[in-house]
Amino acid sequence: MESNKECSIAERWIKDQWAYKWKWEFELDGLFSVRSARKIIESSLLTTGNIVTRWCKNVPIKVNILMWRLMWDRLPTRMNLADKDIDIPSVLCPICNYEFDSSDHVFFKCDTAVQL
Repeated sequence: MESNKECSIAERWIKDQWAYKWKWEFELDGLFSVRSARKIIESSLLTTGNIVTRWCKNVPIKVNILMWRLMWDRLPTRMNLADKDIDIPSVLCPICNYEFDSSDHVFFKCDTAVQL
């Protein structure tokens, strides 16, 4: 990210402090912005699709994050943990011990959880 790749450490130590010349390579003007960083994260890490991430400001942020993780099936259910090769004793729902523990089951199909 240093704009001058050939600089020495001594060149960056100016008046008893570090002075870097950074260049943000993801924008044409070379300036960093949160918007450009978010675009990079969304394009490389997040699941792509036609759904735009929208946050509802009327609910707490943790509810927004929970709903986003539920929508993309990113909750740490036993099925998702098993898919990541995490050693767990069983993939059955710990509440009813009858069906596979998935986001769909926990939030919509497990009789005990739905009653709560």
